[in-house]
Amino acid sequence: MREDWSPFKGVSGRVRLVLQVEWDPIGIFGFPGALGQYDRYAVEITTMLEQGANETEIENYLYETQRDRISVGLGRERLKVIAKRLVRLREDAREFGGDARRFGDKE
Repeated sequence: MREDWSPFKGVSGRVRLVLQVEWDPIGIFGFPGALGQYDRYAVEITTMLEQGANETEIENYLYETQRDRISVGLGRERLKVIAKRLVRLREDAREFGGDARRFGDKE
């Protein structure tokens, strides 16, 4: 059975996708039923982005989540790359108009 990728549309969906594919601290990407494993963290990161979080704040959130909730994870350098990509999602939404309202911009 094929996984449904439709929940990965829009900025919040792209946050989910980055976490699922690039962050994936427990290495479950590609396993049946694994989609959505990191949704609770995606919601938190999307909220942080909406509130203007910067790369360092996102990186620290990912690091602390790995340390405190998951007990395994990626190194700081990789987290910096992921955090930069996540913040760029917000900037792209503003630049290209997609989902800009989610980040406090007017239509």
